[in-house]
Amino acid sequence: TQRTYAIGEADEGTHTLVLLDANLQVITTVETTGDHQEDYGYDEDYEPIRDVAVHGDQVIVLTDSAHDKGSGLRLLDLDGRFLRTIAAGQFRSPQAVTASHGTAFVVDDDDYDDVKPGKVLHVIDIQSGDILQRVRLDLQGCITAIRVDGDEIFVADFNAGKVVVLRRAGSEL
Repeated sequence: TQRTYAIGEADEGTHTLVLLDANLQVITTVETTGDHQEDYGYDEDYEPIRDVAVHGDQVIVLTDSAHDKGSGLRLLDLDGRFLRTIAAGQFRSPQAVTASHGTAFVVDDDDYDDVKPGKVLHVIDIQSGDILQRVRLDLQGCITAIRVDGDEIFVADFNAGKVVVLRRAGSEL
């Protein structure tokens, strides 16, 4: 059975994760944030559910601090049932997630350097939930996607109009 997940805004203005069928029709709403954007002053960055990735038999939902459960990676089964949260409270303003070979990759704002803000790539073991590595990225814009292909990690920076390719050797970037 093909399962496609999408993030959108529900009729009530809440942020929603839905499960779609092969014809891209909504089968069910997996998760609704319950919050309304007006509660946040119509902030353009109000996206409590930031991104979603499917890895094996799990759906990985990237949430930020506006989510009622806080920031982290919410793991669901393929039917959308909640399993557990990993990396809870570890992200400032996460933008994208992908997963490969038991590892999740999250791009977040770098809040450790006020002089030269940028992004940070978190490398997370999905099984244990441990953050294995944090790598500073010299990117300033909105990260729209991250993908892993073999030993390469592709990070798309919308504002800069470029894709940065990082090489991964074993567990080191």
